[in-house]
Amino acid sequence: MPLAEQSSSKHGAQEPLSCSWRSSRHVDFRCPEAGDEEDGLCILHSRAPSKDSERFYSRFNEKIAGGIRDFRGVYFPSPISLSGIWENAVFAEATFQAHLKCESVIFQGKCDFDFAKFQSADFLVAQFQDLATFSYSEFFGKVELTGVTFGGVVYFNQARASERVSFGGSRFKGFAIFDGTIFGKSAGFDHARFEKGVSFDHTMFLQNASFDRAECSGDCSFRRTIFSNPESDQSQTKFEQLRMYIFTFRETRFSGEVIFERIWLRGSLDFETVRFDSNFFFRGGVYEAPIMRLESGSPEPSYQVSKTLNESRDLRVSPRILFERVFLGDSARINFEDADLSRTTFAGTNVKEIRFRDVTWARMLWNKRVTVPRDFRDASEGFWWWIWQRFKFYLSTNTVADQFTNSDLEQARRVCRDLKASLDDQKDFSAAADFYYAEMQLKRRQLQGIRRKPYFLYWLTCGYGERPFRALIVLGCLWILLTAAFMRTSFMANQRVHIRASEYANSKSFSPILEEGLNYAARSLVLQQRSSYLSPFDESAVRFTFVANLLGPIQLGLLLLAVKRRFRR
Repeated sequence: MPLAEQSSSKHGAQEPLSCSWRSSRHVDFRCPEAGDEEDGLCILHSRAPSKDSERFYSRFNEKIAGGIRDFRGVYFPSPISLSGIWENAVFAEATFQAHLKCESVIFQGKCDFDFAKFQSADFLVAQFQDLATFSYSEFFGKVELTGVTFGGVVYFNQARASERVSFGGSRFKGFAIFDGTIFGKSAGFDHARFEKGVSFDHTMFLQNASFDRAECSGDCSFRRTIFSNPESDQSQTKFEQLRMYIFTFRETRFSGEVIFERIWLRGSLDFETVRFDSNFFFRGGVYEAPIMRLESGSPEPSYQVSKTLNESRDLRVSPRILFERVFLGDSARINFEDADLSRTTFAGTNVKEIRFRDVTWARMLWNKRVTVPRDFRDASEGFWWWIWQRFKFYLSTNTVADQFTNSDLEQARRVCRDLKASLDDQKDFSAAADFYYAEMQLKRRQLQGIRRKPYFLYWLTCGYGERPFRALIVLGCLWILLTAAFMRTSFMANQRVHIRASEYANSKSFSPILEEGLNYAARSLVLQQRSSYLSPFDESAVRFTFVANLLGPIQLGLLLLAVKRRFRR
């Protein structure tokens, strides 16, 4: 055989070159398939328009039959349906040019969809029993993840979804991470359950988002998250009947309407440094209820709250709500309706722009919080204990001062003043009066020495003009004390009277009896003592009369001021 022919024959017998596809994540990865397509790639990785779909799926099924589950970078040109049980699955950097259907598929091992591209996908009631990663993946169409069970940690961080995504009823047994994900259309997490916690930090919900009846046994974080595109006026975010542990929205921005309604919390709800550019509705209060921690093999949870907590609203203990340093945009309308705000802080927030309707504030008496159930049947200590608690509750006042330390008194006073102004504008004069009372109490605590005395007297005599009953009691005490003082001094009669005539005839001066003392003290308090038949005889009687003439009109004026403010309500 000639050398040239031999060389040609050897060249024709050579194996085709291997596939030239390279992974951007794993530089050492090499595809073992032959690069026999026109673009130098194998039938699995090729993106050539002339790619033979029948040959592609034949080779794909051969690899599955051979137990191979690594399909990273594979280009699926037409719809594909996965079924059965998969030990491990690697579809990282894969491209699903058409619909992917994984309904009821069970992924027993680790499942990797990082950097994958989906035209649309359906994972209805699928099971991911181990780690599942969808980091940096892109979804161009609708994604259905309803009823999915994630047994391990889930990564959806930095993913992109252009259309609707639904996680309704899905169960996350491990920690779920959605950091940096962008939801272009609606995102639904209704009835979803997060057993170890979830993070949506730096996530963007550009349109509607719904978390109705979702449950999270761990921390739920939305730090620096953006809800709704400012250019869209139809977007809405709903958090209704959630059951959470710790809910954090620090530095988050709500550009569209947001609704919080009947939230069940074990820990706190943190809105610190949040920005609102549209309507915000907080309705139905925040309740403290046990969170069901679901373990493997435990029965399915129930979304029904226990009868006691559901029917006896007055037994609830409101968890802490932080509404501090919140920024309100020009078009923001903040509304709290039928909410328990007894443990809510507003430090650094302009509460003048907030509307409050049928809310419950913290109640303080003798520098202690006062809480009491409305129904004595809920009081375990007995009926008379409940009566005593109700009496203390009646004497107590609304306040937010208990939420601040002594170093923050000025800030607390500013919050009380702004709350009073807001409630005055809303014609809620009763609550506004309590916050004026709280503001004055804080101001008195700030002052030292002699400057504090006038505020103490103002508080003692009429409760800063907000306690008419106290002013009346002080006026009555003043009347009784002056009566006792006048009965120990000497008077003379300035006209002839028929009572006690013998005493007047036998002595130049005499001490008034109780009836005369009461009458003269009452007249002196209203500057009408000259109409009495008694005239002071000794220096003590003159001094006490002067004191009555001085203090009586002042205390009477304070009483009228307090009554006027009371009737303003």
